[in-house]
Amino acid sequence: MGGVKILVIDGSFEESHDQLKQLSWLRVPVGSTVKAKVGSQGARVWIKTGHLRHIERDLAAA
Repeated sequence: MGGVKILVIDGSFEESHDQLKQLSWLRVPVGSTVKAKVGSQGARVWIKTGHLRHIERDLAAA
């Protein structure tokens, strides 16, 4: 998939003992998984995918 970024627009969720609230964001590296537990008020998120697809190649070239 090339990695994921998740922005919390409203509400909250918990991921790996971190509480992500409104306007928090999470970067998920290639090959990782997300096991989120949504807060009592739910969560509305914006998800961006695929943009980290070539990061290893780009870092090696720098």
